[in-house]
Amino acid sequence: MDSNKISISLGLIISILGALVLAACTWIGFSLRLVSPLMSSIAGILVAIAGIVVMLLAVRAKTATKDFGKWRIVEICCIAGMVAVITFAFTPTVLSFNFIKGAGGLRQAANTDIGGIESLMEESRKSVACVQAMPECTTLCVSEMPTALQVCASS
Repeated sequence: MDSNKISISLGLIISILGALVLAACTWIGFSLRLVSPLMSSIAGILVAIAGIVVMLLAVRAKTATKDFGKWRIVEICCIAGMVAVITFAFTPTVLSFNFIKGAGGLRQAANTDIGGIESLMEESRKSVACVQAMPECTTLCVSEMPTALQVCASS
């Protein structure tokens, strides 16, 4: 095999797709951490570019037919570079997977909270209607207000 050519194999395609998924999860993770959209995008793009370049260099080093010593050093540096990329992207990726996995629970908790807010708003509307309907409720002392609201609500 010629040392100037990189053959495209199924393993290389899967690795490139993996680097792109890692970049997307990094972007999602940084976005969930409330980092600005520009910085989240830059982090995702850098992970994608670094992952793909390091991977292609490692494949190139693996297929070298000349200067094995030089290409061995390049291959070791590429492995170290990929470890650095994965380490950088680890926390945001785990955060995005946890978010995706727990989205159903978050949705259920949000619906429960919305139901609680709606009942609180209904109580508030009843209290305001009671106070508006009975002028004597507005002249009560603040310490007597809960009792007055109970009396108003029962009438």
